[in-house]
Amino acid sequence: MNLLIAPYVEDALLGAVFPTTGIPEIPKPRRLPQLDPAAHQAIMSVLPQQIRALPEPQLSQAIRQAYEHQQRSFKRVGVALPNH
Repeated sequence: MNLLIAPYVEDALLGAVFPTTGIPEIPKPRRLPQLDPAAHQAIMSVLPQQIRALPEPQLSQAIRQAYEHQQRSFKRVGVALPNH
C-alpha cells in the first residue's frame, strides 16, 4: 500500500492511500429471479404507457418493483401469492 501525505492549508494535511495490488474486483450484480410470465403480463397490463415504453433494463426493474410492492400489500392483509 502506498501512502501520500501532502500539506494542504494552514495546519492541515491531506492524505491518500493507493493499493499496490491494483484495484479490487467489483462484485457483479445479482440476477433477480424471473417472474412467472402470467404475473409479468398482469403487471404489464396495468402499467401506464410511459412506464411500458421504458427500455428493457428499466422496464424489468419497474415490473419487479411493482411485483414486490404487490407482494408486500397482500402480505399485510394476509394473502399469500406464489413467488415465481
